Amino acid sequence: ACVCALKGDRAAALSALRTGLANDAKADSGRSLPDPAADEDLKGLWGDPVFLAILVASQDPQPNDGPGGGLAREGAGRLAAGDAAGAVELLKSSLETAPAMVRVWFLLGGALEVQGNGAEAAEKYRKALALNRAPNATLSKPAIRQASLRSGQAFLAANKPAEAVDALKTGTGADDYYAPLHYEMARAYAGVGDKAQAEASLKRAMGLAIQLSALDPPLPDPSRDAAFAKWAKDG
Repeated sequence: ACVCALKGDRAAALSALRTGLANDAKADSGRSLPDPAADEDLKGLWGDPVFLAILVASQDPQPNDGPGGGLAREGAGRLAAGDAAGAVELLKSSLETAPAMVRVWFLLGGALEVQGNGAEAAEKYRKALALNRAPNATLSKPAIRQASLRSGQAFLAANKPAEAVDALKTGTGADDYYAPLHYEMARAYAGVGDKAQAEASLKRAMGLAIQLSALDPPLPDPSRDAAFAKWAKDG
């Protein structure tokens, strides 16, 4: 999983991780693998809902699980195995039982995203972010930035740049060093006509691009981005 992640092969990395954790849980000597959520080789996966689903599905049942927890783990297992439709059904049932489970809202957003339902996925991501407050704060910084990024992109797609700015600020507040967040923030500021903020965000995005992992897509070429076309002649 680590090698595939470093090579930029997301699907292979997730598949290998799922198999590795499943085998580790069956080991006669007990679990021995390090925590994937703390392994720098896998950091490009940390914000991926399927990554979180694999971790949740690999956990042993807990005494305080309740019906919602069991359904959530089963739904996570479906998402980890590639059954997004089954995951959506189980995760929604889980939330009917326990509607304040932050990670389940995030996983539901991920399952809907896998299905191609970007707008509905963003809505669930926003619900996760809204609930991610003490004592329910359970999302990692990479998960927060992922949910914020997808929410911002959905607002931009719906031609709501002001809402996109607010959504993306949640992500930069959690992790100010992720280039895609700042790039989308530049596009959002361009949408509201704030040239100074758009330029500042774009400059920060381009400066941080060198830190992107092999699993992160490269930033678009801003000179070809329609969001900045009205300022193209300014150099």
